Amino acid sequence: VLNGNSTNDTNLATSFYSTILRNKDFFFDFTQTGYHTGIVNSNNTYYIVSSTPILHSNNEGASDGTLIVGRYLDANKIQSFENITQLYIEAHPLSNSILKNAEKTLFTSYEKPVYCKPINSSYIAGYSIVDDLQGHPVFILEVGSNRAVYNQGVGMTQNLMIATLFIIAVFIILIILIIDRFVTAPLTKLTNSINEIREYRDLSKKFQAKGNDEIAVLENKIDTMLTWLSKAWMQKDKTELSLEKKVDELERFKKITIDREIRMVELKKQIDDLKSGVRDNREQPPEKA
Repeated sequence: VLNGNSTNDTNLATSFYSTILRNKDFFFDFTQTGYHTGIVNSNNTYYIVSSTPILHSNNEGASDGTLIVGRYLDANKIQSFENITQLYIEAHPLSNSILKNAEKTLFTSYEKPVYCKPINSSYIAGYSIVDDLQGHPVFILEVGSNRAVYNQGVGMTQNLMIATLFIIAVFIILIILIIDRFVTAPLTKLTNSINEIREYRDLSKKFQAKGNDEIAVLENKIDTMLTWLSKAWMQKDKTELSLEKKVDELERFKKITIDREIRMVELKKQIDDLKSGVRDNREQPPEKA
């Protein structure tokens, strides 16, 4: 037997020949065609074996025998599989206590048994039972891989979350600035102007309304109201001034009237005195010469 790793012949164990002879699936009769491949376990040594009938070059005619080809499924072969697939590969015996959960899941599965388990944040492993040619489980195959794609996805998710939070923060800041620019600042200015008008009672103060929004409309309405109030205030002042003038005139008229009444009383008294004097003179007899 030729060892694939060297040019020297390798003697196979006697148990391997016994296993081959006990397995009739390897051998073809004169009418069979096709091939058989599978795993052979001989004293816990695993072989990859393939058998095919020996036919003529045109694949016709009766079989002249069976050609059996095999290779060791050892650590070197598994290492070559790892080099090809860039995955971690290991064959575990069925008695491995570490794989109890995997064995339980695999043996109770009715479909093609595959059990996957994340070992940690950087490694994930998949387990599957490998059967021999008779369909009996011989070992559990572990295929592991670094979770580069998963970690890349986690990194992308974190970056997406950070970017989303940053965008939300910028959006909130923009909303606050817009509200402050177009709502809060005009309202504050309007409030301060109203307070100044109330404090100094200056109805001539005008608001510099800009735009066509609700606040500008309100400022225009307040300007109109102030203009009307200013006119009403001026009219009130004129009315008060006119009333004051009329009151002054009434006071002067009253004073003049009172003076006239006093003079009339005095004049009347004088007339009464004169009448009394005349009457006395008439009643007094004339003096004798």
